[in-house]
Amino acid sequence: MKAFIAGGFLVLSMFVSFSFSQTDTSAKPTIALFSVDSMVFAAGIDARSPVGVAAQFQSTTGKVSCWIKVSSSQGPISVKFVWNKDGQKVFELPITLKPQSGRLWSTKTVTPGNWQVDIVDDASVIAKSGTFVVQ
Repeated sequence: MKAFIAGGFLVLSMFVSFSFSQTDTSAKPTIALFSVDSMVFAAGIDARSPVGVAAQFQSTTGKVSCWIKVSSSQGPISVKFVWNKDGQKVFELPITLKPQSGRLWSTKTVTPGNWQVDIVDDASVIAKSGTFVVQ
């Protein structure tokens, strides 16, 4: 009988251990808390609208703006512009938008290379990515 109880305890502890190992409390959400309805790169911003929209810029351009239109079913929302050059993060700009939708932009001094901007929410979920090249 002693062996049976010890064996029963062993089976129970393996079951409990297996059950808890299947639960992942650190899982991140995979859907952003907002949507990016439009995203463009431009040589500038005038009257809250992009000017000189392109996917390639000359090095003489100096600065490039990433302009987005976002919407959400909730507000306020936090949006991060994460700028990467040649695969390395070089700049991050967090912005809080109080209404449920709006136009936002971030402007960065650029040098020749392959650029990517990720639009990210508070949970680090990428809502949208875009790329451009500076020659």
